[in-house]
Amino acid sequence: MSVVLAVVLIVGTLISYIPQYVSIFKSKSSEGLSFLMMGLGLASSLLTLLNTVMFYWEKLTCCSTLNFYQCLANNLVPEQLSISPICLIVLYLFFLYYFDKKKQTLRDYVISLAFFAISMIVPIIFATAALLMYFGRLVSPTKLIEFARLVGLLSAILVFVQWAPQVITTLRLGKAGALSLPMLLIQCPGSFLVVGFQLTAPLSEWTTWSPSLVSGLAQALLIILILFFKLRTKCYKSRTPEEDFLVPKFED
Repeated sequence: MSVVLAVVLIVGTLISYIPQYVSIFKSKSSEGLSFLMMGLGLASSLLTLLNTVMFYWEKLTCCSTLNFYQCLANNLVPEQLSISPICLIVLYLFFLYYFDKKKQTLRDYVISLAFFAISMIVPIIFATAALLMYFGRLVSPTKLIEFARLVGLLSAILVFVQWAPQVITTLRLGKAGALSLPMLLIQCPGSFLVVGFQLTAPLSEWTTWSPSLVSGLAQALLIILILFFKLRTKCYKSRTPEEDFLVPKFED
């Protein structure tokens, strides 16, 4: 059952990003997407993966004595969590390729590119530190677990901060823009499914599933905002000229 659920979550994660890719490709613009949101999300997902790998290290190293299926079944959580950073890297590359240079400056593009690099470098630094501590035996196993929890906690904080720029961007635009509602509708329940899956998995650790919980709550908020803006636009368009006349107009 766990294997089936893990496969469903992996496939669901891949499918959830397709509407966003299609939306950008069709419009030839990444307007409405926040580079801060994507960069923080990328860094967070990579840190969550590092957190999981550290807790599952013993199981991962056992793969040399297992067959392929046993290895996959033994490491479902890290496998499931490895998909999100891959999808986010592709999304950020789409964002940079279809960057709207007419509405935004070269400086904005350089900042977005630099933030992408930082989002990759920071998790690599943490991963390097973890490898040095483990193979160099610089700290005790207890301290290594504390470091893994610190990485997971940092990931949860980044997720919390991650969605703030996107919420602000959506509020300023008053519409979804290039942000895909179908993607959010798939990812939101998916985030809560991930939490449930990780809670029931062996070696369940709250610092591993807490980023998914925060992400699900933020996605739910964005869905509510987008649906509100769509409803408001629909109501405005359906108003008759007589109703427009009755709406008081104020001078600045």
